[in-house]
Amino acid sequence: MSEKITYSPVTLWRDFDSEALELDVEVVESGEKDGLIYTYQYFNGEKCPDGNSRVYSLFVHKKGKRDLPAVLLLGEPDKRMDVRHAEYWANKGYAVLVFDNAGEGDDAERFTLYPKSIDYANIRRAGRHATNCDANAKETSWYHWAINTRRAVTFLEKSEVVDVESIGLVSTSYASYIACMVAAFEKHLSVCAVVFGVCYQELDVNDSPISREQSEEAEERERWFAAIAPQSYLIHMRTPFYLCVGSNSGTSDLDKTYRAFELIPEQTPKAIWIAHKTTDDGNPIFLKNLEKWLTLRLKKQIDPELMPEVGFKVMNKKLNIIVRVPDDEAVTDVTVYFARETKKSDTRNWRELEMERVADGIYRAKVQVFDKKKSCFAYCDVRYRGGMVLSGNLIEIKPDDVKNVSADRPGKLIYNYQMGEGDFLVYDPYQKDFNNYFGDNSLEVKTGAQNLKGLAGKVFATFALNDPKYLKHEDSLLTFDVYSEKEQNLLVTCVADYGKKQRLFSVTKKLLGVDMWQKVCVSTNELKGDVGRRPSGWGDCEVLCIKADDEILINNLLLT
Repeated sequence: MSEKITYSPVTLWRDFDSEALELDVEVVESGEKDGLIYTYQYFNGEKCPDGNSRVYSLFVHKKGKRDLPAVLLLGEPDKRMDVRHAEYWANKGYAVLVFDNAGEGDDAERFTLYPKSIDYANIRRAGRHATNCDANAKETSWYHWAINTRRAVTFLEKSEVVDVESIGLVSTSYASYIACMVAAFEKHLSVCAVVFGVCYQELDVNDSPISREQSEEAEERERWFAAIAPQSYLIHMRTPFYLCVGSNSGTSDLDKTYRAFELIPEQTPKAIWIAHKTTDDGNPIFLKNLEKWLTLRLKKQIDPELMPEVGFKVMNKKLNIIVRVPDDEAVTDVTVYFARETKKSDTRNWRELEMERVADGIYRAKVQVFDKKKSCFAYCDVRYRGGMVLSGNLIEIKPDDVKNVSADRPGKLIYNYQMGEGDFLVYDPYQKDFNNYFGDNSLEVKTGAQNLKGLAGKVFATFALNDPKYLKHEDSLLTFDVYSEKEQNLLVTCVADYGKKQRLFSVTKKLLGVDMWQKVCVSTNELKGDVGRRPSGWGDCEVLCIKADDEILINNLLLT
């Protein structure tokens, strides 16, 4: 019977030596394409009583290059190697390694080979080893996936192509669990980037008397949170750390993510970018920002004293957001984002504030308060010369802080073209791939019929219906104007319980495709989901999505 041990991050990895076992690289396929060298190989992962695991990987780099900075791309353990992303970074001048954690499966000809003793490292047979810590952390799938990752770092460190002083780890989504485990203690890593990932886990606490069975469950949870949960590793983080999270991520609570980020020791260089109006889907701006940070490798870390400081002040019964920026040539632009409380943090309607400069390095923005019983939130972005954007602190303004503020009256108009993109973002609730670095949809104001303007695109989404700024009733009617050059269907969707367990309610409207603007009206009675279900009212609508196959223009969106 396996011994029940509660490891800490330190005791779990204290005796691990990522270089003790020979790599024993076996090349199974190699070739060249468009100036890139592709090498598929196996190397030793870990030594087990019944043999070594063999990690299957792909190494990509430009032909004839040496001393290249390296990037280890770490995807979710149930996903196969992402060749496209490897090619992207290789073309940017990096030596890139991707590898397989998933193991045996019918969806791949080659995969990482695990000995029988750790058969549960195969994702298809992981079971509770991937979700619980029944005995100890060394008998979880995550521990063995982390070993594979540390061995992948060793592979890069031993490569003649790689600059051993410049090895970075980039993880996405739930691979952040592994990234934090590895980067906390791996001495050969120069940087670690977690993008659209989860850096914390919830720990349920029950103060009431519990049974023996409940006690065992509590001990199992303690073993998990002590040695697997990302936040347990952030307090030990040694590697310079970059975190990118979407302001409307459906998988990572922004508030808790930021609090976890603050656990990183003060002496460890760190940076965070809260990507405005972004869900769990990357875009070219995200890529450029990540590339700039990787290029710097934090060896030329911007002085943290140059980061802006966000605060607030009530003046003349109005809430003001105050930003203080050191007067330094390194800073070229500061933007502040503000949101009012919603039922869930991931559905806040973040809006860019208009600021005025009131003194040297001090900016102020007045904001409206519509519900004094709810909190407000703000953060800021600072753009440095060279184009890199990082975020400052995230603050919460609680109801007690605004008790002397005059409340404003909510309105009905959500959008017209004079607002530019307004509160809209590109998000498709029917799209399951949350790791698309190369989103090709965009929104911009264009001119339609009768020389009237509107916001153009194929996929529109907004969290505005959550915002107390807008007046809505259960029988309100949603109306907007649409211009479409082609006859087509328009899909209007209301997303409830936004995130992994979201529920979708939709209605299809027919667009005539004539040279005129068409009025579209939607009531909640028209919106239908699975088995004919309907939302109880607009209060259920956390995200409003409008989608067409071909480009359309929209204008004058309001609730009446």
